[in-house]
Amino acid sequence: MPDKTIQNARELRKNQTEAEKLLWSKLRNKQLNGFKFRRQHPFPPYILDFFCEELNLAIECDGGQHTEEKDKKRSNFIESNNIKILRYWNNEIIDNIEGVLEDILNNINTPSPKPPPQGEGSKRICVAKVATAHGIKGLVKLHVYADDIALIKGDLYTDKTDDKTLKITPKNATAKHWLAEIDGVTDRTQAETFRGTELYIEQTLLPEIGEDEFYYSDLIGLPAIDEEGKEIGEIIAVENFGASDLLDIKPKGAQSFYLPVTDDTLLEISENKVTVAIPEGLLE
Repeated sequence: MPDKTIQNARELRKNQTEAEKLLWSKLRNKQLNGFKFRRQHPFPPYILDFFCEELNLAIECDGGQHTEEKDKKRSNFIESNNIKILRYWNNEIIDNIEGVLEDILNNINTPSPKPPPQGEGSKRICVAKVATAHGIKGLVKLHVYADDIALIKGDLYTDKTDDKTLKITPKNATAKHWLAEIDGVTDRTQAETFRGTELYIEQTLLPEIGEDEFYYSDLIGLPAIDEEGKEIGEIIAVENFGASDLLDIKPKGAQSFYLPVTDDTLLEISENKVTVAIPEGLLE
């Protein structure tokens, strides 16, 4: 793919119109019937505003800069590759986003994916974990997995599926942890009961990332392969015990092991696999 097309796509992601931002907020993270859309998808020589590979569907947001002649040439090229195009005016998206979403669904001929299992309609991401109690007034030490500390402030879920929450107030950072207050917890004995508790938020609350970026949670369940393409095992978790991030890899029929995440060990990430390099002696 031409480097210029990729670079243009990245720039467009940084400079979305208000209509594009609004529509993306409704399409991202498989919110539309479980279908995965990409924004500003490179399709040389063009860039598609939104694209779903599963449906072979492109959604275009049209503004005043569009002309009938240019759009016809663009549409002919895209449709010649068996991609269906839906077009909406920017003001239509802003004034009637629910109507636009309904129209998109009405134009999808492919059956929707199977509904997720009970309790998994909205994916949750672990952003912190209670390490231990701190002091005598009920504070706890948190392993924090989010760069933005604001993500661990407020009501956080304590499970991937149920509705139980804890109200967390971060206090200050130490060398390896964040000290935090759990609402209603006033002594060390109470705080100790939460040791090991994982704290989750809805994935939709995470900051947007580029197409070539990823969250560690996206790696869980993917096969880890070596540089020769041989599968090593499945990534079952991403941990951090205070020193560095670790991939927990489970080979078939063997015990899992931790692989430190560095530029030398984490070589390449795609949607269906992770290529890693295993340091000499790690598995001995």
